Amino acid sequence: MTVKSQRKIRWINDCNCKVDEFLLTKASLWKSRKPMVSIKHIYKFGNYAAVTIDGRKIHVHRLLMEYELLNNIPITFCVHHLDGNKMNDSIDNLAIMVSGAHNSHHMNGHVITDKQREMILKANHRRKGMKIQRRVKVPLDELKVFLKDGKSINWISRHYECDWATIKRRIHENPELLEAQHDTRTD
Repeated sequence: MTVKSQRKIRWINDCNCKVDEFLLTKASLWKSRKPMVSIKHIYKFGNYAAVTIDGRKIHVHRLLMEYELLNNIPITFCVHHLDGNKMNDSIDNLAIMVSGAHNSHHMNGHVITDKQREMILKANHRRKGMKIQRRVKVPLDELKVFLKDGKSINWISRHYECDWATIKRRIHENPELLEAQHDTRTD
């Protein structure tokens, strides 16, 4: 449906959040690049009230704060609900905070259980394996011999107990290894 001129927007509050609909209308029109349909829904997205503007979901509290500042809020900032009620999106209940301070505020006095600590350790352990790669010295002469013998990159990476990307990077850093690899393919 194409809207050519903007009519008054009527909000259907599906999630029963507390919001100033007049201010929400002004903020939505400010954020939108084109006229909007006359009936809009406020729905729950995650734990927060949200609306759709130009095909994108946006949380109401963030939209209202961006309109209040007349600027987009960087991802490094959060919009905090002062009374702790995530469904209270009145502008008096919102404050902008740096993400780190916002997380500290919510975690203040929070005690982590042994089960939570164990889950965090497991998650960090899995993450470390992907992010941090061990440095492996791969001798060029040995690598050249393996490539001439027709060994695959996976075989070589298992031989040196490293990631295949390490071997691939080493080959591309040294053009003579690329020639050795191509020689085996033409034979």
